[in-house]
Amino acid sequence: MSRVEKFGSRKLDGGNVRARGKAGAKPDAEGEQLPSRVEKYPSNRYKFTHWFYRFLIMLFIMLAVGLLLWGKRRYGL
Repeated sequence: MSRVEKFGSRKLDGGNVRARGKAGAKPDAEGEQLPSRVEKYPSNRYKFTHWFYRFLIMLFIMLAVGLLLWGKRRYGL
């Protein structure tokens, strides 16, 4: 068995080893393709950035409301 038959060709993805995805996945004992690590363990980066931006928006709203209340109390508007 040649190396290309055993491991596949890199030319399928333009030479980028990281971009293989399912094409580079190794078959299991039954010949089925195993999911890649990215599919099996997805990143939580999206969730963290989503909550971080929500926190910043809420912080800005609280600051604006606090400044309005402070100004109203200080200057009696």
